[in-house]
Amino acid sequence: LADCADVMLGGGRMHFGDPRAEPPTGLLAHADAELVGSRDALLKAADAARAGAATSLRLWGVFDEDHLAWVADGPHPQTPTIAEMTESAIALLDARFGAWLLVVEGARIDHGGHGNDLRHALAETLAFDDALATALRWAGQRGGVSTFVVSDHETGGLEWRGEMPASAEATLPPDAPLHTLRDADLPPHRWRNPAHSNDDVALLATGPCAEQLPPGPTDHGQLHDVLRSCLSGQPVAPRARLATVDGFVDDLDPPIATGDGLTL
Repeated sequence: LADCADVMLGGGRMHFGDPRAEPPTGLLAHADAELVGSRDALLKAADAARAGAATSLRLWGVFDEDHLAWVADGPHPQTPTIAEMTESAIALLDARFGAWLLVVEGARIDHGGHGNDLRHALAETLAFDDALATALRWAGQRGGVSTFVVSDHETGGLEWRGEMPASAEATLPPDAPLHTLRDADLPPHRWRNPAHSNDDVALLATGPCAEQLPPGPTDHGQLHDVLRSCLSGQPVAPRARLATVDGFVDDLDPPIATGDGLTL
């Protein structure tokens, strides 16, 4: 555990132990870090870091027995939102390091996709969007910060089949709590399956390192190279885009023969 991340926040008491116990249980009993198990404790630690009064150089927070509870099933008063975890992690890291890497995952978006459950998937996506807004506000004030937003895959093959119902505009104002989202407020849609798909996903980037991304479609290997260059200061090594099973054949090498005998 000594070589793990300086800040780790999320669920998983069943795997890591309980930070609220005296002494902490499980793997957390061996952690060389400040441990928090509630929203209040996390926000207090972040405030201390901003004031230069942090009690530890590292902080780990575990806030649920397994996965973090669904946002749409809230409110959860003692579980920090992903935006609050993001803001706290920034405060903790920025108090110690001049340069650092923070990875924020809206992990339960994928769970909603596997369950073909749009209400939960959409609420988790909006919660992640709040976290992104938090990070971008800080980055805009700080300057010189690079931010990348990407998914490793799409899940479920979600397709929109119509417009948002009029009822949603009345029941879901921009500042409405995400747990007020109802199935009746969702647009017509369908799912193709409960599995990962090969649909393209969006890659959004801003900041100095974003300029190093290649034009056009980008694979995760190329994104890795850009991130590595940002952290190391070394130039990005050229890498060809990988051929992927995406339904298009113009990027395959060597050429393939189609069913009618024609070679592409």
